Amino acid sequence: MNAAMAALIALLPDRVPEERRGTVSGLMGMTNQVATVSGTFLIAATGTQPARQWL
Repeated sequence: MNAAMAALIALLPDRVPEERRGTVSGLMGMTNQVATVSGTFLIAATGTQPARQWL
């Protein structure tokens, strides 16, 4: 995951106009945190039984 984030951050100056870089960088960081929290709640909601983990 760190390698993927490093590649995305490295592409930021090449692909995004200078006036939008702060917004895009903030969105990238926010989506990473939202995905972590959402994944935690998803696992908690489906339970820890082996049969239900793969739903």
